[in-house]
This record gives sequence, structure tokens and C-alpha cells, in this order.
Amino acid sequence: MGRIGTIVKSFISKLSGAAPTGAVLAAEFSGSDGVNITENTKFRADATGLIYILLTPVTISSGSGTGQVQSLAGGSIGNLPVGATITILEAIPGLNNQATITEIIKEGVDKNAQFISTMELHGDQRTSQVFGPCNEDFAPPENGRAVNIPVGKGRGFLVSVAYHNQEIDPVALAGESRKYSTDATGAKVMAEVFLKQDGTILLKNAITSLEMLLNGTIILQNTLTSINILPAGGFIVSVGGTPIFEITAAGGLVLAGLTEINMVASEIKMNGTGDNLVMWTALNAALQALVVQLQAHTHAGGTVPPPDQTFTLDITGAKADTLKTDG
Repeated sequence: MGRIGTIVKSFISKLSGAAPTGAVLAAEFSGSDGVNITENTKFRADATGLIYILLTPVTISSGSGTGQVQSLAGGSIGNLPVGATITILEAIPGLNNQATITEIIKEGVDKNAQFISTMELHGDQRTSQVFGPCNEDFAPPENGRAVNIPVGKGRGFLVSVAYHNQEIDPVALAGESRKYSTDATGAKVMAEVFLKQDGTILLKNAITSLEMLLNGTIILQNTLTSINILPAGGFIVSVGGTPIFEITAAGGLVLAGLTEINMVASEIKMNGTGDNLVMWTALNAALQALVVQLQAHTHAGGTVPPPDQTFTLDITGAKADTLKTDG
């Protein structure tokens, strides 16, 4: 029969009843040719004192032989680096007592699991292993409720199979799914993924959100900046709610909502196509040449002397130094 308790704390601990895997290492042995080392022969690590057994028999040939040894101590404690030495516990005639680790075949792994400590309604505080959907790592927050089920005889081994956080109000409608993390107390949502009825997918935390709508619109935003990817193509960048940059589906570029730059093939069209920009250097050269001609011009009736006062034409003020082009 299941029991309901209030979660006091969540923690990770070694998993009882599931033996951790011992490290498997390749070792090189040396000695006289023909010497046999039988399976399960024991060696002691010179650095740690832990015991290792030979997994398959080894026969010395050309002065050496290689075999695999496994730590009897499960978990990461049995790992040894390449170059470490192990010494046989019971000497074998013709075999050098010491062997050298040459390769790490499989590292030892500790088996850990999520656990919770709960205060049950009748006053007992119990520890239970957290069971939930496969391939999900989660730790229920403090002050939430858990349903614990005993496994085995008597009080047995407790597993926790269902949880409820009464600190957070539900908002999901029929057919919707919302998954969120909280702070350690369970009182504040920190990040969430929300799959809505209308096909919207929402990922957010307190500062940043990503919203994907069923019509193809994607909205990425934080407290100051947003990027809207439009379903028909193009996107808009806004700061403080004001659009400052837009790429349109037709290839247009809009800056601060004031200037349109439309790049088509080899042309750049700015605010329309009714006129042309000019090249300042070429225009200035042409105008200065015109000045020279005017000062030495002739009329149909003959040559007219140059004017008494030399005149110049200066268009420097029309030059845009911060806008450059090669045409």
C-alpha cells in the first residue's frame, strides 16, 4: 500500500543492491617461456593495495604475455593509470612477481541514484529511491508531496513513484504538457518547457524565452531584445519594443524603420528607384575640368580674354566621408 509523505530533501547516493562495475585493465607479464598463469590468479596494486584477478589464462611466450585483470573493488576506486604496477600474491616459479598496466579496457563506474527523504503522515521519516520516466534525471523539490511504495517484505525498500508540488499553481489545459524546474524549496519556477493546445512550443526562464508558433513564426527574446522570424520569410530585430533592423522576404533591408535598402542582383536600391547616386570623385573631376574650360572659353565671334578674376568651384561640402563605394 502506498504512503504519502512530505519531501524533506533530495540527494544522490550510491545505489544499494546494484554492484558497481570493477575496472578492467590490460597487464603485461614477464618470465620464462611456457610459464602459465591461471584464471583468477590474484594480484595486489602496488599504489593502492586493492586486489585484482586475472580474467583469462596467460602463457608466457618470447619472455612476455598479456592478459586482462579486473578489480574486485567495484566502482571508480579500482581504476589504475597506464604504467601502474601490480604484484602477484602467490609467486609462480619462472614468473616475475610484478606486472605493468598497459591499457585501460573499461573504467570502474559507481552506481548512483536519486533519493528523497520524506516525512510521512504518521510521523516516520523514510528514505526512498526516486522512480520516474526512463532517461529523465530529476530531483523532487523540498516541501513537495511524494507517494512511496514499499518493495519486499515488511517495511521493505521504499520507491517513490509520484510527486506533487503544491507550491506551483497548475496552468496546463486539456491536452497540454508543461515541464519545469524550481528552486530547491519548490516555491519558484526557474525554467520551463510548455507544449500548448494550439501547437505552440514555449521555452523560457526569467530572462529569456523562445516561442515557436504553429504558423511558422519563431520569437526569441530577452528583457531588451527580440528576434522575430516570420512565416513568410525574413526576420525583425527589435530593441525595447522598437524595430531597428528587418530583412524582408523580398530581399529588402530596413534600418530603424526609416531607410530601406533593397539588394537585387548587382543593384542596391535605397528608398526607391526614381534617381541615381553619383560618384563624388568623378563628379568633382568633371566640374574642375569645366572650370578650366570656362576660364579659357571662346565665343563664335572670336577668343574672349579670360575673366579679370579667377573663379573656383568647391563641392567639398557635398562629399559624404562616411559613405564609401566603388560603384
